[in-house]
Amino acid sequence: MLNSVTAGRTVAVELPRVEDAAALVDSLRGLGVAAVRRTAPPAPDVRRVRERLGLTQREFAATFGIELGTLRNWEQNRNPPDAPGRLLLRVLERHPEIVAEAAEETAADA
Repeated sequence: MLNSVTAGRTVAVELPRVEDAAALVDSLRGLGVAAVRRTAPPAPDVRRVRERLGLTQREFAATFGIELGTLRNWEQNRNPPDAPGRLLLRVLERHPEIVAEAAEETAADA
């Protein structure tokens, strides 16, 4: 069914937790499905990213649209960032100017 819907295009399919993801990928490959397992990147050290940018918690949260409480939870490892949060932090770690520019444009549009 998925093949007829996608007509040869690449699609991402999110699956529920499986006991052995590698075995599932192997099984799908055996059926002719070009399956790969992708996982979210690990979270960088949130405090280090923020401090490298020279921002206080309040400034960082306001600049990048993150709730202050969420940022504090991330930094204190009480509640780790979800996949989109980890991705944002990875981009901030490597290209903070791009995220800052996008944040400014978003604020200007509001």
